[in-house]
Amino acid sequence: MKLKKFIALIAICSSMYGEQVFEEVVNAPPPTELPAPHEMPTESPLPAPHDSLSRALTKMLLTLLALVVLFGISYYLLKRVGRSRQKGMNNMKAIKIRERRPISPKTTLYLIELAGKEILLSESQLEVRHLSTYEWPDEEPVQPITTRD
Repeated sequence: MKLKKFIALIAICSSMYGEQVFEEVVNAPPPTELPAPHEMPTESPLPAPHDSLSRALTKMLLTLLALVVLFGISYYLLKRVGRSRQKGMNNMKAIKIRERRPISPKTTLYLIELAGKEILLSESQLEVRHLSTYEWPDEEPVQPITTRD
């Protein structure tokens, strides 16, 4: 769903920019004075119409590429900041979220550490349910394996 929204946003931005470039090309003022037919140069002093359109298309595609790169960098940075924020919150609080595992679009499992105990919770749209509690009396709890997305 996120990809569809992203593509729609790019299409809207590029179409608005394309309209602006098209209006600039179409509404360019015509030459004010034409020379007499016998004084006409052999080559046209104006660039061919396809040259200005190809420049406009190139400019639009480069802008689109820059937007895609900008969105990609923003997405990466926001994802990275979100992850570091959660890790930072875990280090300073008494309740630590050890692991979060989505099991369906509307249901998620959480492994939470609280006072030396690990608690397994399930969250859905309707409720949060306690599933089980693990107690580690003498040894450290098992560290979850973290992977980078």
